[in-house]
Amino acid sequence: MDERKRIAIISEDLVEPWDEGIKKFAYSVSRALHAHEDVLPINIARSGRSAQFAQRIPGTRTFCNRELRKKLRSFSPHCVLYVPSPSSTLASFFRARVLRSFAPGSAHGMVAMIPRRHGRRWRPFLRMTAPDVIFVPSYASLLHLNRWSLRGELLPIGVDVGLFRRMIRSDAPALRERYGIREDAFVFLHVGHLSRKRNLESLCALKKRLSDAEVVVVSSTSTPEDRVLRRELEAAGVLVVRKVVPVEEFYRLADCYVFPVEESE
Repeated sequence: MDERKRIAIISEDLVEPWDEGIKKFAYSVSRALHAHEDVLPINIARSGRSAQFAQRIPGTRTFCNRELRKKLRSFSPHCVLYVPSPSSTLASFFRARVLRSFAPGSAHGMVAMIPRRHGRRWRPFLRMTAPDVIFVPSYASLLHLNRWSLRGELLPIGVDVGLFRRMIRSDAPALRERYGIREDAFVFLHVGHLSRKRNLESLCALKKRLSDAEVVVVSSTSTPEDRVLRRELEAAGVLVVRKVVPVEEFYRLADCYVFPVEESE
């Protein structure tokens, strides 16, 4: 029988609720690998919260932490997977380099879930600090890594098709009634951070133009909210849901998903 691999999965604020994409990804991967390998999830606690799911290490901006170093040395992982939040910043590359110094005999990977473009002047720094492989969810990000001579692998993000399934027509009335949404309304949905960087103010114009439609925003409770933006959305008639909810139900009752972020390239 093959030896079970020891895999350390490290992320910031790896605590409940699992309502934010990056930490939900780290949690899901940890759970999936646990059935076949020896997995050590490590929560670099920036918020002060702790969870039974992961080993808690006091948060530092650089990861230069004796407790983290000791934990990795004692676990002696075959592989260290870092899922940074925020994703693929220059600081996350530096932290990846620190992790390599703590476990020099391990294979090191980093998951860069959010695309980020770094200027040419940062190429030497990126090449010096990058882990053995960087996992990205798109071909565009993979090509960007290739331009800087960084090793990347495509990692499509999976979907739980048992949880995220089509609406059964007979269930529609009760589901919409549960959340105060008219049964006959056409529903536009956005799920994510309540941030002006997401161009969410454009949803006010959408609601104004299609006044008979329902526009719904389900916001993560794990990330800061722009309270002024929330007031603008609600004043325009947009339904803002900022609490932990079964988000799959909102996907099920919606007719159209809206992602209003503008392309930067």
